[in-house]
Amino acid sequence: CSLRGTRVGLSFGAVVTIILASLVGFGITCLIGVNLSDFTFIIVFVVIGIGVDDIIVVVDFLNRQPRSLTTEERVAKAIGGAGPAIFLTSFTSLVAFVVASSVDFGGARWFCVTGGITIFVLFMLSLTFFTALLTFDENRRAKQRYDCFCCFSYNEIVNTEKFESDNEVELPVKSETTSAINDEEKKEEIESNNSNQNGDITLKEQLSPSNLDRILEKWLNFSTNKAVAVLIVLSFISFIPIGFGFAINKLDIGAELEDYFPDGSYYSRYINDDKIYKTSSEPLLLIMKDVDFSDEMIQWQVQRVISDIESSTYGKGNIITSPYKSWLNDYRVYAENTAVGNNTAVIHPVSGEGFYNSLKDFLEITDPTCVKYTSSEPRSCARYIIPALYARNIIWSDNENGSLSSMEPTIEVAKFSGRVRTETHTIDGVEIMKNLRSSLKASLEDNDIALSMDAFSFSFLYLDREPEMTRLIIETLAFAAMAVLGTVLLFLQPLSVTIIAFGTASIDGALFVIMYLLDIPIDVVSFLCLTMSIGLSVDYVVHIAHAYECFDYSHTEGQETEKTDTLRSEDLANDATKKTKDKLRFALSGTGRSVTKGGISTFIGLIMLAFSPAKAFRVFFKMLFSTVLLGLYAGLVYFPACIILVDPLISKVTKSKVKELNGNVDENEI
Repeated sequence: CSLRGTRVGLSFGAVVTIILASLVGFGITCLIGVNLSDFTFIIVFVVIGIGVDDIIVVVDFLNRQPRSLTTEERVAKAIGGAGPAIFLTSFTSLVAFVVASSVDFGGARWFCVTGGITIFVLFMLSLTFFTALLTFDENRRAKQRYDCFCCFSYNEIVNTEKFESDNEVELPVKSETTSAINDEEKKEEIESNNSNQNGDITLKEQLSPSNLDRILEKWLNFSTNKAVAVLIVLSFISFIPIGFGFAINKLDIGAELEDYFPDGSYYSRYINDDKIYKTSSEPLLLIMKDVDFSDEMIQWQVQRVISDIESSTYGKGNIITSPYKSWLNDYRVYAENTAVGNNTAVIHPVSGEGFYNSLKDFLEITDPTCVKYTSSEPRSCARYIIPALYARNIIWSDNENGSLSSMEPTIEVAKFSGRVRTETHTIDGVEIMKNLRSSLKASLEDNDIALSMDAFSFSFLYLDREPEMTRLIIETLAFAAMAVLGTVLLFLQPLSVTIIAFGTASIDGALFVIMYLLDIPIDVVSFLCLTMSIGLSVDYVVHIAHAYECFDYSHTEGQETEKTDTLRSEDLANDATKKTKDKLRFALSGTGRSVTKGGISTFIGLIMLAFSPAKAFRVFFKMLFSTVLLGLYAGLVYFPACIILVDPLISKVTKSKVKELNGNVDENEI
């Protein structure tokens, strides 16, 4: 492999740029106190995709600059040409992450804040650190020094019969033959004539005869057919109603907890063991606030609610796997047993005045105390408890305004502990949570109980979130898309922004269809991927749209062989159509090639996720790969097809202007 015209050293510099951006981004995130989660580090793969894409665009712009300029001028013009597109794509990704960071969801918020900061750092390093590396590399090539071994130089004689391609830098080498001198002068003349006022190379020179360019050229010729363009646009936009109207309603809610652990892990083996996991349960707390437990009627109501909850069912079994451990029941049994034992030295009231003081004394007992006797053997204990263990279930407060003595404490918060069965499927866990809360609400309403109660389990922290995921996703996508499109509107024409808006909605709809086909549920992983899709998918089509709008056709003017004072509208419309195709050819052959390379390199960066031992990370790969693929389709296929279809609208405007210029002369008279 020759180290003369390569950029291996610059490639390592690009990798260093991406690594530095990730490290600085994570450092700033930690510095401002934002938490990091396991999924936060997947930001690195997003940075790889955006960073490589931007770097390829810069290098390709550099390769298309006139070689007669100095290295500094070529680099400056390359940054001047690629900078706006890079800024626009980076800024749209930043806006998408900032909007998504407002979601009321801790893990997603941390992820989006970290992503926004890291992308901003990447943009700054691309324009500073990488630009410096690019300048060094261009100076090295101009001085004929080997790649990666810049201390060693080489001498090369240029083959004047074949000009160098866009990916090579022309070296000023003297030739002794007359033909070589003539060819060199001819080449300089071509470069001078084809350069416009900005120093850019014209369309003809920018089209290099690479295989990728030939493919893009053939595709452009095929897609310029109006029927093909209509088919492309309608088929792509059809994902909007299919995705948002059908697929999203068919998606499962919540992933299995096992998906977040590596395959074959201890947890996976545990959860898949029916003999162990199917019989497992977790604590379920019944929490009550500001309840006067000294009232015997309220005590009865509490016992009634607990009984109703214990009898609630889901599927083929009870939701509660074991009876509630009620400190209230055990205290009453303890007080009654004490009275039966004729222990008149200490009276333990079960209600009324003195109840709370006696209860506090009961909760200070650390010795095993019998609260249940067997029926077969009198005074034989069937159940022992340690009352002091109940102390953590009660939060005391002084009662200054109650009916009891101000010296007697009252209960501010009390909880009763039970066990609720666990489920392997998230949707079953959600249904159990809903049934419990429904049973609690029905018990309070049916028994006309005005008490403040709530059922809580640790898993409810996650199960409460899952039913809201669909709403959060739709709202986040809508707000992020509006923010991104509003930003793009500052730089691109409204027509292009409208096309991009429909393309973005189509990509999101297509992602929902892919989730349905691949059985990917709506959970935190898909939420993060859909959030990133706004920024990632827009990048590709924005690059193409920016290149299309920035094409300068002024250098082709004045080349017509015949000019007339009056013009036919058909001629001007045909000329406008030709210009439209030339602008698309320019965008696809130049920026389209860069975007394609960036998409391929992004896929290579994501491929490691496909082999992750955890299913959640493999879902990340599927979603991000689909996003990149759809983004490339939107930029290289959908956008050109839309431009071809809206060309008649432009031509109609052109016809009206022609009539004004020709003084409303009938075209048949021309």
